[in-house]
Amino acid sequence: MHSMRSRQVFFEPEPEYWMVMTVTVPVTLKTGKDGRQVEEFAEEDVQDNILLTALHQSYAMFKLFNGRFTDIYSQFSLKILRHKLQEFFPRYLTSLRTEHFDLLTACNGIQFMPLDKNTYLRVQCFVNLTETTFPQIKHTVFLHNEHLIWSGLEQDDMRTLYRLLTSGFLSATLTGSSEPGSRTTKGGKASATGGSGSGTNISLFQQQQQAALREMQPFLLSNRVGYITGPEDLSDPDTPVNAPQLFVESAQDGESLHLIIYQSNNAIVCFLVDASVHFDIKFYRDLDSYIAPQVRGLSETISEHLAKRSAVESHYRYIYYNHMNLALKSTMHNKRQLTVPPDVLRILSDMRSHFEKSPLTHELVVKMLSDCWVVGRKSEQREIFVMLQQKNANLIEINDEVRRLCMTLFNNIFLE
Repeated sequence: MHSMRSRQVFFEPEPEYWMVMTVTVPVTLKTGKDGRQVEEFAEEDVQDNILLTALHQSYAMFKLFNGRFTDIYSQFSLKILRHKLQEFFPRYLTSLRTEHFDLLTACNGIQFMPLDKNTYLRVQCFVNLTETTFPQIKHTVFLHNEHLIWSGLEQDDMRTLYRLLTSGFLSATLTGSSEPGSRTTKGGKASATGGSGSGTNISLFQQQQQAALREMQPFLLSNRVGYITGPEDLSDPDTPVNAPQLFVESAQDGESLHLIIYQSNNAIVCFLVDASVHFDIKFYRDLDSYIAPQVRGLSETISEHLAKRSAVESHYRYIYYNHMNLALKSTMHNKRQLTVPPDVLRILSDMRSHFEKSPLTHELVVKMLSDCWVVGRKSEQREIFVMLQQKNANLIEINDEVRRLCMTLFNNIFLE
């Protein structure tokens, strides 16, 4: 729903449950001919498809930490559901940076790490042997430099977990200024979150979750070797073990698991273990002894491979997305922030919206007044958007340059 000052998007994630996101349209004050100040609203800077995807992501993140709305209501009460919503969304919303919403947000994909066959098989062998040696592990995820290499999760669960690991939500959770028994509202007033026995239990659970997430903060700040979530000190038999509880989709019912994250330089390994089982310090010591040398060796090998490939890709500025496997790749971003002008961002978003609305459209080309060319191509479920800055170039030359890109990096899949 569009108004002059705001934009609202609506989403029904579960039957009879609706979510609404409202954002303010950017406004600037300009002086008119009569000398009066006039408000000018930049409606074109607010993209509906990006906002709707952000709303979908917020529900997926809530469900990852708490489960479905209907399950919470049926197992506990409406009061507990409201409490969980009040605990989660204020902090989640502070982690959103609407000024950074762009085509990556709309795609909601996963950046994969392309590896040679031998290196990929080494990773797969490591995962299989680890899960065989430690049968308590239900699922394993292997990342390097925020790029996914291996996942044993369902696609939607992996997409949400990937966003959790690569977004600023964890930092917002750790730095939120609130006491366990209260929350500060937009107007500055505090509303109670405890009181009943069930409310106290929920607050205790939230404190345990926050303690587990606090262990993940160094992962966001710098490289390290060891557990990010799990035991704080392997040498101390009485050390606290903090691992956040997650709810992932398994068959028909949500499966509750604990998330153990292990880091070795640029490699991140996530183990999801049964939440109903208690693991003593011996389990974590044995797991550390088993995986430490292997993860370190894999990280070094993958870093060498990445250095060779990045030299080829740095020549082009593009965004690639595959709807089938959620694969996402961008050389237009630096640390997940777009490094192109805002007007190019609008063109990219409009192109993707046009592809969604017009399935028969396979190519769009826009030349801007700044001599910047933006090309969008679609082949079946794959999309690529290329930005080229070539002065005095013509359409034939631009087409040849995009063709070279597709031949070099995408095996000609966009040449039809």
